[in-house]
Amino acid sequence: MENTNPTPSRWREWAAAALLLVVYLLPRSIDLDRFLTIDEGLWMYHSSQFYYALGQREFEHTFQRFHPGVPMMWAGTFGFLVEFPEFRGIGQDYLGDGLVLGRFLEEQGVDPLDLVVTGRKFMIAQNAVLFMLAYWLSRKLLPLRVAAPVFGLLSLEPFFISLTYIMQMDGQMASYMFVSMLAMAAYLYAPDETVPGWQRGALLAFSGTMGGLGILSKAPAVFVFLFAGLLLLVRLVEQHDFHPGTVLRQAAAPLAVWLLAAVVVIIVFWPAMWVDPVGVTTRILSTSTERLTEGINFQLFFDGVTAKGDQFPWYFYIYSFVWRSTPVTLIGLCAAALAWFRRWDLFKQAPVRKLVIAMLLAALFFTLQMGIGALKMDRYNIPVHLALGLVSMLGWVAAAYQLAHTRFSFASWDRLKQFAPALVIAILVAMQASQVIATYPYYYAYYNPMLGGTKGAEDVFWLGWGEGLEEVGAYLNTKPDAEEISVMSLHAYGPLSYYFEGETIDKPWLLRFYFEQLDGLDYMVIYVGERQTNHHPQIQQVLAGHDPELVVTINGVDYARLYAMADLTPADWEYLAATVPRKTDTSAP
Repeated sequence: MENTNPTPSRWREWAAAALLLVVYLLPRSIDLDRFLTIDEGLWMYHSSQFYYALGQREFEHTFQRFHPGVPMMWAGTFGFLVEFPEFRGIGQDYLGDGLVLGRFLEEQGVDPLDLVVTGRKFMIAQNAVLFMLAYWLSRKLLPLRVAAPVFGLLSLEPFFISLTYIMQMDGQMASYMFVSMLAMAAYLYAPDETVPGWQRGALLAFSGTMGGLGILSKAPAVFVFLFAGLLLLVRLVEQHDFHPGTVLRQAAAPLAVWLLAAVVVIIVFWPAMWVDPVGVTTRILSTSTERLTEGINFQLFFDGVTAKGDQFPWYFYIYSFVWRSTPVTLIGLCAAALAWFRRWDLFKQAPVRKLVIAMLLAALFFTLQMGIGALKMDRYNIPVHLALGLVSMLGWVAAAYQLAHTRFSFASWDRLKQFAPALVIAILVAMQASQVIATYPYYYAYYNPMLGGTKGAEDVFWLGWGEGLEEVGAYLNTKPDAEEISVMSLHAYGPLSYYFEGETIDKPWLLRFYFEQLDGLDYMVIYVGERQTNHHPQIQQVLAGHDPELVVTINGVDYARLYAMADLTPADWEYLAATVPRKTDTSAP
């Protein structure tokens, strides 16, 4: 492959971009009302309060969470504007929690699921724009025939898909970070013919703007500021020039521009910053520090052991990357290493080599940043999947084009070799698409089939993010007088309550469970995560002696087991009465 970045015809650029957008949107836009994740009910509640605060001009109340989740709450706000614009001004005041919101919406004749689905559409649109911006920035560094297949393959990562079509911040944060990092790479490494004159400075400011929006999505995105500083430092090291004037001109000044752009966009898009910027910043720093050092006081599951997230070993995120990646991604990283050391044509190009180094540095240092946190979950590390995914797909494309330059002994190869890159890329797309199809619609339940898939992951990772609970609701709705039935489940609010016509009771996870909560209960769901951690062991022990009325199985794993409480025997109730604390038993642990 030549070391130039020739300008293709305009129609090819537009056709490639249009095809890439279709590939990105297709798996993210189907059956948006099929199921909800645990977090979406919570963030729909926060979006409602954000929207209400805007309507009352009480901008201080647009601070809802320390995350802070602002771009996502804007998406939720647009959902309310479409589905229930009156919410901002009918006198209900601020609502206490998501369950109160659900009851209020029901009284108003509004289906909360419609609000989530519409919010999802705005999230998908936002994330699609970010992905296309990342692709556009990559074109500053890569030729069309490289950038298009690289991003096409990257868009079909099931784990990436699972986090970029829902009302949740991790995928959105990663998308903003990815754009910011690529803009910084283009600012530093793009040749003059692709980034002429003033555009280079614009890319620097754009990187800061996207970084600021990433921070507004979720606080760990502050990493992109450190990443920008790191790349500027690497440039100084390469130049062997640490003269104060050089440091000021080539490191301090660009970093100041980046930071200014980020601060401006944070203030503009978060109304809470308009009225109390110091207080808001202090609260975020205080709460983030607390979460960093203390985490959350509940049990998770990793590698066969139940423990709090801060007790997970240092290699948790290495495990999670391998398990959450597709075979194409993992093998592609090997191809990238081979392309690097064998100096295949694509990897001879200075912008490509520098881009690869930048993405590897991002993956390494972001993993280290998240590794010191007290709470570890695999989705927190999604930016690493984008950074290493880009390197991996570059490795595959380099290998595909290298194949066209390889000599083989059979006579027809000279005629066929020109088709080799397209054939290899088509096979890779088919392989990626097969993983997407195999896990539809529960993309978050994807785990690497080379390691045993979801069934193998059951012994390694804490499973379940609300998947399958909608099936429980649909089943119970088929029963006579479904509206009179009560069911208790972990993660009930949203994943189950939005789909069930009867009474949904959220099973305590962080709070103490009392015997009185079983009074009059018709059904109990045992969810996969609580089975793994043996949560509420007395109840699980009793129910294990009975056959579930319904089992929802996903990828070979029982995600939800529904038990009829009427099946319990007098002996079962005597055991529960003796072992489960009562509200009056203040001495119970």
